[in-house]
Amino acid sequence: MAAMQESSLRNINYGDRDSVGLFQQRPSCGWGSAQQIMDPVFASQSFYGINSYGSNPGVIQQPGWQTMSPGQLAQAVQHSAYPDRYNNWYDLSVELLNDYRAGR
Repeated sequence: MAAMQESSLRNINYGDRDSVGLFQQRPSCGWGSAQQIMDPVFASQSFYGINSYGSNPGVIQQPGWQTMSPGQLAQAVQHSAYPDRYNNWYDLSVELLNDYRAGR
């Protein structure tokens, strides 16, 4: 959902200020170098909080993350100026996940 909102799932090398990549993470905010953030695996690991690089808390570092909605989690990690927009992608995210699990 977060990458859908931030970049339409495109690994872009531009954005607001110095934001880059799928999640529009910012090198100046400690997410890693621009080159690192442009790596989808690195960026995803950072978002979920399983990347040992950097100091930004990801999903699993958010207090109460297990009980938060996906939109709340995305906002807690991303700190968007438009926090409600993540929820716009919920239904499509579930559909894509179900298709993936079904092998479609």
